[in-house]
Amino acid sequence: MKKKYTRFVATLHRLLSKLHLVAKLMLFFLFLIAILAGCSSSEENTRTEIRGHKKNEDYLVVIPKILAADEMTQIKKSVELILNQASAVYDIDNLNSELSKLIRLPVNQKSAISPTLKQLFATSHKLYQVSGGRFDPTMGAMVDFWKLNLDQNKVPSQEEIKKACENIGWHRIHVEGDLFWKSSNVPSINFGAIYKGFVIDQIVDMLHTIGYDDAFVLWGSTMRGVGFNVNKQPWKVTIKNPRLSTSQDDPRQILQLHNQALSSSGLIEQKKWTVEGKTYTAIINPLTCEPLSFIYHRQVNVLANSAVEADGLATAGMFLSTLEESLKWEKSIQEQMPRASIWFVSNEEDIKS
Repeated sequence: MKKKYTRFVATLHRLLSKLHLVAKLMLFFLFLIAILAGCSSSEENTRTEIRGHKKNEDYLVVIPKILAADEMTQIKKSVELILNQASAVYDIDNLNSELSKLIRLPVNQKSAISPTLKQLFATSHKLYQVSGGRFDPTMGAMVDFWKLNLDQNKVPSQEEIKKACENIGWHRIHVEGDLFWKSSNVPSINFGAIYKGFVIDQIVDMLHTIGYDDAFVLWGSTMRGVGFNVNKQPWKVTIKNPRLSTSQDDPRQILQLHNQALSSSGLIEQKKWTVEGKTYTAIINPLTCEPLSFIYHRQVNVLANSAVEADGLATAGMFLSTLEESLKWEKSIQEQMPRASIWFVSNEEDIKS
């Protein structure tokens, strides 16, 4: 295809960097070679592409037929409405968003929340449980805590770590009915890791509501395909695996998305500190509130039923630090989500489910 539909961002988005992890880079196996595998110019003339740019990254909606101008306008406006709602409801870059206001509430003070935010909290709680606590949107403050100490060439004491971790943890966030409250002074709730996946799922739902059951939606390194492409086949993406990019092997791989989503989390470069003879990274393990000394996986890639599930699990998988732990976690995920498929690009070897 003549144009690439994804590009690396010059500056990583603050939402993602604040989430202790992996910036959800435009990494998707370094870059997406083509949105549709084997896409010919004739196929391009039999489908409609609606593009836009939000939060430093391009998005793309593909409908496998030619739409009239008014139909395209309707979809574009509906997509922008969803994106604007996301900013107003759960974007912590927006200090006046609903989520930003909830974060500032006093401990145990209850507040009514919107249906959208209620759904996002429920989705996050499911991911927290399924991932064994490795997906935790409250960990941003621990990243700041460790960076502050390590930048001063200091390792905090166990007492200091315990104190900093006291107010951290998804178990301190509560939603009952339409009411939200927090049982400790949680300083941050950041949904950056699933922001795009949640929006993509909303876009797919919107398209279904107005009569488009066949569609492909991409934003950043997350995508979802529903129904069929113009050839009445599952949506196909051709991706590039960085493990093979410098070898003689063909680095391209074709994946089919039939009512599935695909997301990738990874690191191009990660800052490290060496203090008192020990190496520390900025990847904070939610289970221990301490940083990993070695980043085992360069990428975690997930196929799942929904984009938000793929997003959240790809993020959570970056906290795994050994082969044994990774395989055990992968097995647990597949027992709970049978259609999920996870594969890792590690610094030692590839692991694929």
